[in-house]
Amino acid sequence: MAWATTLSSEDRLTETGRLVTSWRGVGDGAKIDEEVLAGYHAQLDRLEESSDQICVVLCANDLPADLLSNGGWGTRAAADRFADYAGAVAASIGHRVDQWITLSRPLAALDSMYRRNGETLVEAASAGMLDAAHHMLLAHGMAVRILHAHSPFAEVGIELDFETLVPTDEGRDIAGAWTTNWFPHALAHGRYPASAVESFDWDQAVVRDGDAMFLRRHVDFVAVHSPNRAGEMIDRLASDYGFDRFTVSPATSAVFAAPDAAIAV
Repeated sequence: MAWATTLSSEDRLTETGRLVTSWRGVGDGAKIDEEVLAGYHAQLDRLEESSDQICVVLCANDLPADLLSNGGWGTRAAADRFADYAGAVAASIGHRVDQWITLSRPLAALDSMYRRNGETLVEAASAGMLDAAHHMLLAHGMAVRILHAHSPFAEVGIELDFETLVPTDEGRDIAGAWTTNWFPHALAHGRYPASAVESFDWDQAVVRDGDAMFLRRHVDFVAVHSPNRAGEMIDRLASDYGFDRFTVSPATSAVFAAPDAAIAV
């Protein structure tokens, strides 16, 4: 289906076809389903008939059942296996892709995992939400390198969301640090906001030497999914983190922002 309308450098509207792949469907490591990959080729055939470019989203929320039952994103193994999944998809269809999105809407995914029963952000952090968020960003960084290797002419990015349910008694600083700053700060600086880490009382035990290079792994764009705060987030990403190119996707109320060279690693 046509997904986004993007303003190109030639100032013409470009229809982007979006394909979302399934981690559970494709598999990872030694368990790759070639029939599922073949099905994606058929879907791309149809998308190419009506689209100027193809964007593939590597769905990260449908974890394989065995991984889900053994800690899911709370374990570092999830990052390694996501990288395997990304490699399998890219090896099959990478030559047909113009844009990749590694992770889509991580806040929503983490809410579904750690805040199903109305937990506060601090309660969710104590239950492992920040560990999972770190492993998701680690997986993103690993995937960026793999996707660039298979699709050297394609752009690789991440789709962030900036809206989540926050209890009225939750501290405004904590809520803002999580919904607005956590992921952009890590992508820009390779570390998490110090004040937020302190507020959450997060021990960062899962963060290892060398992880920063994956958190700051260069991306070609960040897709911002924020129907109610898009304008605010454009300004914040530009002023606080150096993102400098924006195009609007009316189909999803998303905004694309390309980082400047100062953020590239």
